[in-house]
Amino acid sequence: MKILIFKSGAIGDVLMTTPFLRALREKYPKANIVYCVGRYSAIALKNNPRINKLMTFDEVVVFKKSVFGLLHLRNGIKKERFDISFNLDRSGLSNLFLASCLIPVRIGFSRDLNGLGLTKSVKPIPGNHHIREYLRLLGPVKEKNTDMELLLQRKDEEYATKFLKKNNLVNPIGISILGAQNPGQNMPSRRWPLRHYLKLIELLQRKNVPIILFGSPAEKSHLNKIGASIPVSCADVHKNVCLMKRCKLFITHDSGAMHLASIADIPVISLFGPTNPDEKAPVKFTNLVFWAKENYAPQIEAKKPKAFYDPEFMASITPEKVAKKALEVYHAPRND
Repeated sequence: MKILIFKSGAIGDVLMTTPFLRALREKYPKANIVYCVGRYSAIALKNNPRINKLMTFDEVVVFKKSVFGLLHLRNGIKKERFDISFNLDRSGLSNLFLASCLIPVRIGFSRDLNGLGLTKSVKPIPGNHHIREYLRLLGPVKEKNTDMELLLQRKDEEYATKFLKKNNLVNPIGISILGAQNPGQNMPSRRWPLRHYLKLIELLQRKNVPIILFGSPAEKSHLNKIGASIPVSCADVHKNVCLMKRCKLFITHDSGAMHLASIADIPVISLFGPTNPDEKAPVKFTNLVFWAKENYAPQIEAKKPKAFYDPEFMASITPEKVAKKALEVYHAPRND
């Protein structure tokens, strides 16, 4: 049996599919599993033992709906002659795209007409965590483990050890102030304002708390300017996760870094605005969520008004509140 998994991208979103991938392999231990994913996010699946092959494409082809790019991708998928496809994007267009690839069994999410092109559809449950939603596509499975996976190597651990030694750091707090941006997508409304992050850092430094700023390699120059006196780690996701494991706490907004810190299995204070933390926040640390929505009047419920997507919407979460919670967690004993 040959199975296709399709996911266009976003590193955090791809990481949230790894429990599904683990359960899929348990259900079909002898299947040939191919994961088709956007090139930028493919690093989240590097060396993953659950898949037989990684097929990548340019995400912009999907977001800009490039006819020639989609035809090229379609031809590549058709050549593989898959028996089953799982569309992990909640997109009616990608459902139709996979139908055009002539795969006999096509499973995915449907809302109203978005289910066209599927042979088996699952209606999303609002407020259900995306990890659990992906698992629902498999029907009954023996174990519904929600732990995400990222395969780490010795060189990644060595990077973390050298970084801490070089910067003379013990029990730092990790902070990611950028992110929420992928090829073809920019979501500034998910980011906590930079001025709030700077104030948070000031409040923590007053208490002599060591800090590391985390980012992607593309964000290095920007972060070096922002935190000239603060150690900055802009390594690949595997090295950053190993360094996050050495942190006592991590603070960020809804972004790929939030999911990486969750994999590192450290407490994560997550800051949310337009997205629902019930659907995306680290499963083990739902008690450490700040949601800007909670600071607004009930009318915010009315179909997500424009104010909900204003970058300043996140400003209602104050740095003082986050610093207070961070210091509580930082000084609390870990129950490992």
